[in-house]
Amino acid sequence: MFGEFNEDARKVIVGAKKIMKELKHPYIGSEHLILSILKNDENLSKKLSKYGLNYNDFYKEIVEIVGMGSKESNWFLYTPLLRRVIENAIEDSRENNNGVVTTNHLFASLLEEGEGVAIRILIGMNIDVDDLYSNFAYKVTNYTKTKNSDGLIEEFGTDLTKLALKKELDPVVGREEEINRMIEILSRRTKNNPILTGVAGVGKTAIVEELARLIAFGEVPINLKNKRIISLDMATMVAGTKYRGEFEDRMRKLLKEVYENKDIILFIDEIHT
Repeated sequence: MFGEFNEDARKVIVGAKKIMKELKHPYIGSEHLILSILKNDENLSKKLSKYGLNYNDFYKEIVEIVGMGSKESNWFLYTPLLRRVIENAIEDSRENNNGVVTTNHLFASLLEEGEGVAIRILIGMNIDVDDLYSNFAYKVTNYTKTKNSDGLIEEFGTDLTKLALKKELDPVVGREEEINRMIEILSRRTKNNPILTGVAGVGKTAIVEELARLIAFGEVPINLKNKRIISLDMATMVAGTKYRGEFEDRMRKLLKEVYENKDIILFIDEIHT
């Protein structure tokens, strides 16, 4: 289960076991994981200290709220919540870090669950969990890495998110309502394909570019973070397909690439044509 964990993440898991034995608790839970992160990951604990979160204070809160056990357990049992946290961290690492789990993945996954003893303790310490969530969740994606860097997506599409990171897209003013509505539709589990309508020149493409800019700088809900907006050039897609079925075959291959890259939002400009 921990084969693809990097050294720091392994250290945190081992540390959580030690803390569980020290507190004489019968299980390893989310509270032990956070305590171990504060003790074993210097970089992350330094960032968390800005929120007023440190090892000693969190340890005291655990003792006060959960208490100390009476007998040291010889078994290492994970709570169902912590198992989900670890499984989700592994899944996330496959999407954005070549399958290598880091401490950031573990902490982000714990925040994403949004429940459990650790979260309740954080709230009790008056720590803004929502702010933690927005600042620490999914900060490990590298937009320059894609699964199909030489595929049809790269050949026929333009990565608007990359352009936004390079500050090659202009910010949009006065379209907050349309952008929020588009984010709302994209966040649905089903029927999540928005279409922007309006006469030429009103700024339909600009709204999509603004969304790409918001995604690039992490100013979107968690489910849209680390996505890539690819603008598909249909004229280029059609060009050179003089024989029957060539265009359809090209489109089928491109859609296959999109399905395999779950971080892609496909934008088709001038779709009515």
